[in-house]
Amino acid sequence: MNTKQLEYVIVLEQTGSFSKAADELGISQPSLSQYIKKIEKEIGLDLFDRSGGSLRLTDAGRVYIDSGRKILDIEHQMNGRFLDISSDKIGTISIGLSAHRSVALMPEIVSDFRKKYPGIILKLDERPRREILDAAEHGEFDICISTLPVNESIFDYELIMNEENVIAVARDSHIGDNAKKLSQRKFPAINITDISECNFAMLNKEHPMQRKLESLAEEYALKLNKTVECTSLEALVEMVKVGMGAALIPSCLAKDCEKLKFFSIAEETKPREIILIHRKKQFLSKSVRDLCSLLTTYFK
Repeated sequence: MNTKQLEYVIVLEQTGSFSKAADELGISQPSLSQYIKKIEKEIGLDLFDRSGGSLRLTDAGRVYIDSGRKILDIEHQMNGRFLDISSDKIGTISIGLSAHRSVALMPEIVSDFRKKYPGIILKLDERPRREILDAAEHGEFDICISTLPVNESIFDYELIMNEENVIAVARDSHIGDNAKKLSQRKFPAINITDISECNFAMLNKEHPMQRKLESLAEEYALKLNKTVECTSLEALVEMVKVGMGAALIPSCLAKDCEKLKFFSIAEETKPREIILIHRKKQFLSKSVRDLCSLLTTYFK
């Protein structure tokens, strides 16, 4: 088994289609089909059940992927040790994190890290939280940035920063006229009822931040007038800038103070704890340890 073989099987399983998998892998569909047949011939078992017009992993296919991930994890940790003793300091560090934290937290970190390790590439793999933790458990990342809670029997973690939910509004908005300073809050605070009857830019219903907004609306009997629905927090912030109403965003995105203003929510008492994660007993090269140190001190 090699990395390419495992990648082909995983992508085929994820897409459920030879044509879609071939497009994603950048090869022809016949080539992919022949490649999978070659693997199946080598092991003497079918990896996929092709009956019924759909592709599903067989028991052998599940064993193949699970075992392959373990093999590649051992190889990855071996390469990490080689990197640690290499005087050239070249290689790649893979970081699992959400898209909005990649935008909000990483540019300055990447810049500072590259000054010390110009030959090392930081690969920012942006995924939803559940996918990050699942992939981290299988050894796909060197480190991850996520939120508590995590399975402490699997992962070690360290606090990076606290993250509030805040209200973002355009600079000329009347929202926040009665805001007040509260201790341990990043911005002046408003009462949650101050946003009732206001126009709001919102996210799709699957997004955790949208679920939080709907929870607040139900708890405090808020009436919010949706003006636009987005799929990303980054797009949501841009909509607020052009006057599409207020929005609920994580405080790490609250940066553009020329066009926007931000308010903490008086009723919100517990911020999210943003943490740095890696698996227990995982080998961390010197460059990875230095990156961890940079992350845990940068935001304090």
